[in-house]
Amino acid sequence: MPGGDSARGGREPGARAALGEIDAALAGDPGNAALHLRRARALCSAPGAGEGDLEGALAACDRAIGLDACLAGAHSQRAVILGMLGRHEEAAGSFARAIELGPEDAPLHIGMGASLGSLGRIGEAAAHFERAAALDPGSADARAALGRAMSADGRDEDALAAYREAIAIDPGDPGTHALMGSSLMRLQRHGEAAESYARAIELDPGDARARTDRGYALVALGRPADALGSFDGAIRIDAGARAAHVGRATALMALGRSGDALEALGALGAEAMRGDPSAQLVRAAALGNLGRGDEAMEALNSAVSLDPESGLLRRQRSRALRILGRDSGGGAGPGGPPYPARGEAFEN
Repeated sequence: MPGGDSARGGREPGARAALGEIDAALAGDPGNAALHLRRARALCSAPGAGEGDLEGALAACDRAIGLDACLAGAHSQRAVILGMLGRHEEAAGSFARAIELGPEDAPLHIGMGASLGSLGRIGEAAAHFERAAALDPGSADARAALGRAMSADGRDEDALAAYREAIAIDPGDPGTHALMGSSLMRLQRHGEAAESYARAIELDPGDARARTDRGYALVALGRPADALGSFDGAIRIDAGARAAHVGRATALMALGRSGDALEALGALGAEAMRGDPSAQLVRAAALGNLGRGDEAMEALNSAVSLDPESGLLRRQRSRALRILGRDSGGGAGPGGPPYPARGEAFEN
């Protein structure tokens, strides 16, 4: 959860060694609130910090606040830890107290926005991100976070403006380029999306997700052979990337290689495939193309049961019933490929 350096306290080098020094200092000065805060930050920064370390860090923050209730850094650090523990409502409360003590601290507003966003309170989150951007005109993080909130609220055109501002400040952040690509995909601007993902990959060649998303953009552009290369690159980086395997099968389908598409889906494993509506949809299309209608309908029914609110799945099921001559209802219904475009009805 973003909260800025003032909230996180940074990543202290040799955090484990630093803990010994801090504990020694606390033995001689147990009432020093700043030392307790330093201990909390060291616990969070320790390599491989687990839940036990986080609970210890939370206790250290509480001790610091007990000694100095106006120590804004302790409240913000407490909020960050609560967010890491998934306790977002409490995190928002701690950020609110920190903001009372430091209302002009932009990273605190970013952290508060992130907590509210995790709670689904998107409008309130966006307001805090906007406040952070106003307080710190040079903050790319604030603008990227604002873009994410706008996108979550269905305002992708506005999100693009925020991402462009963030990129103008920090053009080397691959995450912002990838976020821009996602908004462009939702706006059906697939060519621009592919370019944004390509820039993200250039900046971070090890980002399997960006390679996967670029693959879906290329499929939407009618370039399945290029998409296949992008999905293969993602799988080389992360062999367990489910979205990349489904995307690979999608590209193979578009190339008319239905048997290979089924084999690609098999790499997911039976259990993962059963729980993924997009995998079941691609599987249904491949089976249908191979003349295995009963199995195709079984896969489509499974996909619909996994995501019953998806209009795309219901349309594809109706289309399949018509193709198989099992639908007594009239109407041609929408056409289109029997697989989902990335970022449409569901994400992998």
